[in-house]
Amino acid sequence: MRIETERFGVVEADTEEVVELQAGLPGFPAARHFVIRGHDRGTAFAWMLCADEPALAFVIANPWELVPEYAPSLSARVLRALEVDSADDLQLVAIASLSQEGATLNLAAPVAINPRTRRGMQVVLETDEWPTRAPVRAPQPGA
Repeated sequence: MRIETERFGVVEADTEEVVELQAGLPGFPAARHFVIRGHDRGTAFAWMLCADEPALAFVIANPWELVPEYAPSLSARVLRALEVDSADDLQLVAIASLSQEGATLNLAAPVAINPRTRRGMQVVLETDEWPTRAPVRAPQPGA
């Protein structure tokens, strides 16, 4: 599969790498197919490139690498929709926002992906415990 992105040019991906977000993302309902690519070696950040809209790409991160105390609770409805028995069977990523003040992660609405089916969805957590703009703390050496 060839994805012609505006930011990275042509990106080659196997169809098995494509993640389908069942309902798209809020504000981007037609954006349903994504490929995840690493950003730089040694960084917690990656790119979620849209195969449907070449101009669309999101910076994402493994939230636990940057916010180790992150402990989201996923509902049974989400687990059923993604065809898993436990949240441990899912890969969660947080969408990052970058500005001159620094980076933040949307911990209130992670993207949950079933690695077996390559299907996912953005999950709005049913609690206000996790912010939509959590400041990113750099990982400590040796931690």
